[in-house]
Amino acid sequence: MSGEKEPVAVESAGLPNGLVSHGNSKTRRVYETARSLHTGAVKDLLSLGVCERCIFRLVSVEAFDSDISSVLTSTLRSWLKSGDDETSSSESSCSGICIVCLGILQFVFSDVKKELVKSDSSSDYVARITDLVKQDRHEFDSFGLEVSVPSTIMENERALLSYLKGKYSTEVWLQRDKISVKDALKVLLLDQLKASLGAESDSSSFHIRLTYSKASDEAQGASETTHESKRRKTDAENGSNCISENSFEKVYVCMFNT
Repeated sequence: MSGEKEPVAVESAGLPNGLVSHGNSKTRRVYETARSLHTGAVKDLLSLGVCERCIFRLVSVEAFDSDISSVLTSTLRSWLKSGDDETSSSESSCSGICIVCLGILQFVFSDVKKELVKSDSSSDYVARITDLVKQDRHEFDSFGLEVSVPSTIMENERALLSYLKGKYSTEVWLQRDKISVKDALKVLLLDQLKASLGAESDSSSFHIRLTYSKASDEAQGASETTHESKRRKTDAENGSNCISENSFEKVYVCMFNT
C-alpha cells in the first residue's frame, strides 16, 4: 500500500515483531496479507474493539485459512497497528475482549469456575482442549469437530457489517462472503487437533463439541470488560454514518465447555 511504513524491528526470515521460529512462508504470507488490508477500515475496527483475527476475517480479500494460526495474537496486533501512526500510538480496544466474537477467536473464555482463561496462540488453546479430551480416556481413530456459539455474535457482526457497508460500500473486500466465527475457529484449530490427538477428522461417531454460551448474569459481573467505546461518527459520501457501543450487546466473554 502506498505511503506505508515498513516495521523497524526485523527478526527471523526478514519479518518483524516476534515471529514464531517455524512457519516462514506461512507467517510471511500472513504478514503480507496484514499489510495489504484497507488501512482506514483496520483503524476503524481496532478503535471499535474488533480483534485481530476478526479483522482478517472481515477485511481481507484472501480466504481465511490455517496459516493465521502460526502467528501469535500479539504479533498480529503489532502488524495491523504498524500501518498507521495514529493507531499505533493511540490506545486501542483490541487488546480487550472483541466486540464481535466475544473472545472466541482470541482464545479467551470464562471457565466453569468463572475465571478468565487466556491463550496467546492456537497451540496453547489446542493443548487445553486435548487435555480435556484425554481426561475422559476416550479411544478413537477419528473425530468430528463441532462449534456452537451464542446468537449475540451473529447480531453483533450484522451491526458491524452494516456500518462497514455504509462507509466502504465500493470496496472489493466487502463484497466477499465472510467466514463465520465458528467456521473460522475450526480452521484455526482442526489441523493442530488432528496432530495433537493422533486422529483424523471426518464424520466419525466421536465428536468434540466446543460450546460457547452467553455468560450468566453472575459471570458477567466477574468477566465484564472495560470497553467504553465512545460514539463514533463518520462522514460518508452520501451522508453521515455512525456506530456506537449501543449498536452492540454489552461485551462479556463466553462461557466454554467441551
